[in-house]
Amino acid sequence: MANYKIYDRADELRIEIQGEFSGSCVGDISATWRASLPEAMHRRFTVDISEVSGCDTDGRNLLREMYRHGTRIAAGNPTALGLLNEITGSRKNRKTSYDADPNAPRASMGHSMRVSIASAS
Repeated sequence: MANYKIYDRADELRIEIQGEFSGSCVGDISATWRASLPEAMHRRFTVDISEVSGCDTDGRNLLREMYRHGTRIAAGNPTALGLLNEITGSRKNRKTSYDADPNAPRASMGHSMRVSIASAS
């Protein structure tokens, strides 16, 4: 079961998910996201899956739906990037941006990157 944190700010709704994204956690995050959809014109939505260790079918379906609605999905490690590639489909249909994340723990090579993929819409 996943843990999650919701940061509800004026300019962004950010959801950070940790652990196995499945079960009731998927329903909780879905309800939060859907309740916030009317505000979509006024702020950015981001779901950070960098700490997700696994994801069931319902979790994948929700992330895919969120992505299709323009939610930014952030991934910062190979496991999360694999899930992100699965959710977003082919490389041709998305824009990718790589931003240094100064708050991320430093990797063994002395740097850390946060990879965000946003819908092309």
